[in-house]
Amino acid sequence: LCRCLAAGVATGTSDEYSVVVPTSLTSGLTSTGVRLAVRKLKENKAIPYQGGMYAGILNPGAEYNLMSSSNWLQAKQYSDVTDLYKGEIGSWFGVRFVITTEPYTIASTSAFAYSATGTLVINPIMGKEPFGILELTGQGKHIIVKNPGPQSTENPLDQYSTTGWTGYHAAKALNAAWNIGLLSAI
Repeated sequence: LCRCLAAGVATGTSDEYSVVVPTSLTSGLTSTGVRLAVRKLKENKAIPYQGGMYAGILNPGAEYNLMSSSNWLQAKQYSDVTDLYKGEIGSWFGVRFVITTEPYTIASTSAFAYSATGTLVINPIMGKEPFGILELTGQGKHIIVKNPGPQSTENPLDQYSTTGWTGYHAAKALNAAWNIGLLSAI
């Protein structure tokens, strides 16, 4: 998802992603950067998720930086009244964060192309519905069921069947103003 959200940065198109660059990129993610992204989302009239919160995706390095702040709120502290996102780790300054081990990293701010060895990471912070999933034309969904049969040597006792599916889709940014990429050092 991080790479999908950052695809607009890699192609340089301004209609897919808004990038926020904090004043310093020598340290990890900071409260200043998160507050700046939230301010930009509010200015752009991004629709927040349930509870008036935005959603953010962090890499483990950014998670470490945020959790050391006194303003960090662990997910378990508010989970009794709020349904948690899968992988949610906590909230900070109006953003509920989930963790990823596949962040979108870049080598420098002059070229936003993905770099596996990059030292900068794009942390997506978004409002509701910044992107959509499209089914590709001519590529429908298929469900495949393999039943046991007399000629099957993989299942000689006819004890099981297998089921699988295929589907083809693509993600497309719908509103760059609601899809903020917050740059930080790893």
